Amino acid sequence: MFRQSKRITSGRKNFDNYSAKDKNLYVQDGDLLSSVYSQRLNLYDIPPLNEITLEEFETWAIDRLKILIEIESCQLRGRNFKEISAHLKPILAKLLPLTSNSKDSSLLISERKKDHYSHFILRLAFCRSEELRARFVKAETILFKIRYDLLSIQEQKNFVKSIDLPWQFIDNDEKLKFEKQLYDSCYNLIKLNLGASNSNEEIIKKTFENEIFLKVPFKYVLNLVSSRSVFINDGYCYVPQFLQLNLITSEFSQKLDEKLILTMKTIPRLDEDDRLLPVLNNLSNGYVLDEFLTQKGSGSLNRDSDELNASNLNQVSEFMPLCMQNLMYGLKKHNHLKYNGRQQLGRFIKELGLPLNEALLFWKNSLKGLNFEKDYAYNIKHTYGAVGGRIKYRGMNCTNIMNQPKPHSSEYHGCFYKENSIDDIFAKLKMMQMTDEQINQITDSVREGKYQIACTMVLESKCGGKTMPIVTHPNFYFEEAYKYSKDVSANKES
Repeated sequence: MFRQSKRITSGRKNFDNYSAKDKNLYVQDGDLLSSVYSQRLNLYDIPPLNEITLEEFETWAIDRLKILIEIESCQLRGRNFKEISAHLKPILAKLLPLTSNSKDSSLLISERKKDHYSHFILRLAFCRSEELRARFVKAETILFKIRYDLLSIQEQKNFVKSIDLPWQFIDNDEKLKFEKQLYDSCYNLIKLNLGASNSNEEIIKKTFENEIFLKVPFKYVLNLVSSRSVFINDGYCYVPQFLQLNLITSEFSQKLDEKLILTMKTIPRLDEDDRLLPVLNNLSNGYVLDEFLTQKGSGSLNRDSDELNASNLNQVSEFMPLCMQNLMYGLKKHNHLKYNGRQQLGRFIKELGLPLNEALLFWKNSLKGLNFEKDYAYNIKHTYGAVGGRIKYRGMNCTNIMNQPKPHSSEYHGCFYKENSIDDIFAKLKMMQMTDEQINQITDSVREGKYQIACTMVLESKCGGKTMPIVTHPNFYFEEAYKYSKDVSANKES
């Protein structure tokens, strides 16, 4: 997959051709622990400068991507921070560990180097659109908070001292001077931090007396200012120390967002580097969960390429998600689908592996009484990249499907859970012989606008109650449902 040549292009720097000044930027591995990697946690202010192999470039980024996908999956399931943290700890220990400074120095350098490089590699992959940047910042910020919580008290103190943030601790005299204002402003924050069981007046007052306050320029804590949760004096906000992590993560996410925009502007310089761009494109595509899993084999069916054909496509429709079943129903009912429906279903069955000749046969048999060759054949060939610009279109993911125009009368495209009434969804799930408890859980998710959660619950019921990753693509749903059915059949035969 990767060429190991040192062919020079205008878009690529080769180490052997760096000037003496350039080479001075590099840090020997033995010095990394005392300079770049002195702390267990990293704010990623300094980009990596040393060389790594192309294999490390890809595998390190994939390991980090798996973690970010898990974080996003937990969020979609509505898990709180403590639940996400508990779920992520063993995964972090396996894929991206960061051990304390008491361990072997070579191990520390290896771990921190992987963490450092993988973050910046994914910056290159996810700086390209506003949506990807927002998702990356959100997931990385949660990862940062989880790792901060994993630090010992001393490690937290050392880390805070090492970062250059515009805050300062106030002394007791200043605290006494503004005692009433500070107590009134942070009363609710302290109460919330203590929890319901420890929030009587005496405990709150005692906590306030022991609390240390930081003085921060107000522009760094605008969320606290807007909620009137802090005392402001001379342009500074007085913030209790237990909100220190909030300050750090706010700064972390803000700077990361700014740096991603700057990174986006450097992407054109990589256009001639044929080693990196394919990897970066695969990584950014991989942030759609199903594409990542399918590429890496998690959802592979290992079915023969000629197993799926025009004659048996209807037979496997039971393994399709309801959005695709709905399109198949509309096609059968009307012998026709409008443009958006044909695009959604056509790209789905192409992604399943239906060959072009079989796709043409399927659509010709389905679009009865119409001038197929004149009106439809070219568009189908175009979807497969056989004519026109010869672009091979991928199947639509859930985001693409949900962002389509709202279907009108006699249209069947879009997300089934988003576009149908609760009554229609209830009736469909009842036909699938789901229990009332399952149906209620699914329809509750629909009411909350969690359409992908609802779809995932249906998939889990199809797979014997097995916990599944959040469905982000109809092809992932099909692969998993089909594979589970095959496994069950194989077990019965054995």
